[in-house]
Amino acid sequence: MSYVAPQYPSTPPAKGGKPWLLIVGAVLAIIAVALCCVGGFMTVGSGQDLADSPEYTGSHTVTLQEGDTRAVWSSDESASCSVTGPSGSVSDASGSTQTTSWGEEQYHRVFAIEADQAGDYTINCASPFRVGDSLSTGGFIGMGVGAGLGCIAVVLMGIGLVLWLTRRKRA
Repeated sequence: MSYVAPQYPSTPPAKGGKPWLLIVGAVLAIIAVALCCVGGFMTVGSGQDLADSPEYTGSHTVTLQEGDTRAVWSSDESASCSVTGPSGSVSDASGSTQTTSWGEEQYHRVFAIEADQAGDYTINCASPFRVGDSLSTGGFIGMGVGAGLGCIAVVLMGIGLVLWLTRRKRA
């Protein structure tokens, strides 16, 4: 006695499915653009504020509250500055160099002040200088993370698009 082997169903055709990698890549791209914009505005805002601030020569006194920070900026990178506070000479608190430009002018941070107590701080510089805030580290970090996410987003969208299109053609 012979039996006919049962017919197994053939493999179902591939479905186009949802383009999940493409969607995830697009969401990451939107987040990346937002981070780059926010970081850029934070950084550009500091540069614009600095360019709009008055330029001083010789000495200038600023009043700071305890914990306030200010930066002394000069277009001369080798400008020599000193600061005297309520308790005497103040040491430079800058841990790194910072440079920013606005228009055709380039400014270098030559001194950073961290007020250890409230009072008047007198800044003396051999070159013309401006007093402002240090550049926002958060802005730079935001732009860096945004750029990294943007690269990942482009790769994911590319792979997702290829997979989605090839699966749709087979369907």
